[in-house]
Amino acid sequence: MDLELYNGIHNMPIELEETDLTPKKDEEAKPRLAENKMSDKFSQRNKIGPFASRSSRNKWAVEIEESVRSLSPWPITYDVGSIQGANFSEFTYTEFAGGGVWVTTQSREVNCRLIDFASKVDSGKEGEELFEKFVSSFADKYELESLDDKYNDIKHAVFLPGHNLLDLIDTSALDKLLLEEDDVRVKPHPLTHNDALKMVSSKCGWQKVLPKNISGAKLLDQCETVYSTTASEMIITGAALGKTVYDLSLWSASGAGVYQPFHRIITYIQKREGKEAAKKAIANILACPWSGVVFEFMPDYEERLKLYFDKALEMRELYRPLSTGRGNIGGNKKGEKK
Repeated sequence: MDLELYNGIHNMPIELEETDLTPKKDEEAKPRLAENKMSDKFSQRNKIGPFASRSSRNKWAVEIEESVRSLSPWPITYDVGSIQGANFSEFTYTEFAGGGVWVTTQSREVNCRLIDFASKVDSGKEGEELFEKFVSSFADKYELESLDDKYNDIKHAVFLPGHNLLDLIDTSALDKLLLEEDDVRVKPHPLTHNDALKMVSSKCGWQKVLPKNISGAKLLDQCETVYSTTASEMIITGAALGKTVYDLSLWSASGAGVYQPFHRIITYIQKREGKEAAKKAIANILACPWSGVVFEFMPDYEERLKLYFDKALEMRELYRPLSTGRGNIGGNKKGEKK
């Protein structure tokens, strides 16, 4: 090392301006997608692409977004998957059927347990009233075309997820369904690009695949049987309308769908106890003050959100892991008994 050169550079006078004395302000460190918002039209375009636009159904959800974010005790992000363990450190929120908002944690396990507990809290008359308001609020999430008369006879339909989640489908179960029941039709998600549509149509049969831009809500309303995945609201709304519902999600990947906490309850209860019991479970969730699901027809929605955040943190304390692995202490190898 040239010490003479080093000392020469080190001892050079540094000329500072007055502005150089002002402390540098760095941007606040935040989760990667923390600034994505439901109300940001540019964020929405990046998220859903040029394939569709949100309907007016989501107007109230957009209006209360800042309230949801301000009430959250920890970082909260719009519409992201839950990828943390029971000791989660973030919350998330998204639109919900009927124009509502659903707030969840970043832990699938905690989300499933919380909704499961909420479904078992008897809601009585309040649940019945909220359930009726919920059902009367059903509408398409996106701006879609009216249902043509030529589709009026469809009674059994598969509602697919968008092209980014087609891998969620149990293709063996779908193949079997379409082979055995020739009157089942397939409704692609509005957010499906043409290459994916061609692939789906080739696999399912071009004659069975409906246009992606027709109203899913109208089609659902006339159906008797509804098939979908944990990435879709359709099983929730279908069960609420008294339809027979089936989950076609690949079981090992069902957690990739945001609605898994609802589906696992609804499909199981409807199969074991019947359609009215499934409706009752939905009513219980709607009425439960700490379920995380809120609507415009709930004047106390802010208080409900506060109760939700308290309950979620209580669940975290209950289920977060307290132990660690044993490691390789004393030369103990995996699977070796001591």
